[in-house]
Amino acid sequence: VTIKGTGFLKGATVTIGSAATSVVVVSATEITAKTAAHAAGSVKVEVVEGGVAPSATVEYTYVTPPSITKIEPSSGPPAGGREIVIIGTGFTKGATVKVGANEATEVKVESETEITAKTPAGSAGKVEVTVTDSKGTSNAVSYTYT
Repeated sequence: VTIKGTGFLKGATVTIGSAATSVVVVSATEITAKTAAHAAGSVKVEVVEGGVAPSATVEYTYVTPPSITKIEPSSGPPAGGREIVIIGTGFTKGATVKVGANEATEVKVESETEITAKTPAGSAGKVEVTVTDSKGTSNAVSYTYT
């Protein structure tokens, strides 16, 4: 996360709902930090310098990435081109689908709980399927090229 403001000093600490890590005061106007794991929702961002909390209040929103429950069918030919239906939660328009290391084609977000896509060509064996959108990358679910 990049935090912009004024008067930042070396040694500042940052909380984004909880203590942030890898805090770097880049300049008097910019700090970078990594967020800790946190439940979805809005939290306060605070930059503390010398034990003094800020006067300004800024919020950061943690979001839940998409989640895959199952893929139907769960196998197909190595030549690719098999239409699959990905069932899960949190899917949003513009999502992409990876089958192994390759991008699926003809990806269509049908609803928040369903995506259809065509598998790319692949080698025989199991690969992981993931969905990525503006909220992050989903868990991986197996698909088998048979």
